[in-house]
Amino acid sequence: MRTRKLTYVFHNPNTEEATANFLVKLFTEVNQPKLEAAIRRLQEQRQPSEVLLPDDNT
Repeated sequence: MRTRKLTYVFHNPNTEEATANFLVKLFTEVNQPKLEAAIRRLQEQRQPSEVLLPDDNT
């Protein structure tokens, strides 16, 4: 039995910078729920002494 190799070629008319910006935006949006959950967990783990309250002297 002979194995065949598939080769894919993608044509991207965008610049490398535009492609990188798109991918960063895409990955950020996809991982937004995970990021928010991680921030909530960190906030819940904080000790009350670590929470900074605003000064009334502003």
